[in-house]
Amino acid sequence: ALYKELKLAAFDPALAAVLGFSPALIHTLHLGVVSVTAVGAFDAVGVVLAVALFIVPPATALLLSHRLAVVIGLAVVLGAALAVGGYWVAHTFDTSIAGSMAAVGGLLFALAFLGSPTQGLIPRAWRHRRQRWEFALRLLVMHLLTHEGSAAEAREAAAADLSAHLRWEPRFAAAVIRLAEETGLVERRDGLLVLTNRGRELAQDVMLYGTG
Repeated sequence: ALYKELKLAAFDPALAAVLGFSPALIHTLHLGVVSVTAVGAFDAVGVVLAVALFIVPPATALLLSHRLAVVIGLAVVLGAALAVGGYWVAHTFDTSIAGSMAAVGGLLFALAFLGSPTQGLIPRAWRHRRQRWEFALRLLVMHLLTHEGSAAEAREAAAADLSAHLRWEPRFAAAVIRLAEETGLVERRDGLLVLTNRGRELAQDVMLYGTG
């Protein structure tokens, strides 16, 4: 019932005050509800499970989305999955229920931490690697376009000397050239790298707009 008011007071208390709400009162009521829930949870399920249920579901949900409504829904689902999965593990292997639920919660968090599409370590590493190659291709075509038709073209566009001109490792330079050839950005002519129409358009777009 107080979702909109709580959201407004939490993320923009100044606007909430302008609209006639009391951010301090809403904040105090929210802390009161959390405190009562925490005290009851500590007595009902113990410290380990209570802390796990308070922290793991919302922390995991925040790795998967930044929309508050989605985060709340995911936290509820993850909390239920933590409880059911932990109970099954405890029943199957005859272990502590609270410990098993906390362990399942940790596993869910680890999976989200590694595989979240927006914040996961693996997708971020993949995006970084892709951006590195994209930047290298753009730098290559810009270099070739800059020296195209100039007196220094024979030296600057030589495939064998490209690593020295761009200060790349020879293996990395060879890999970038191969990728540029495979994607139709450059072609070799008598040992020189020559831009294709596609490569020239990309270089011009990068120089004019910074993208391509």
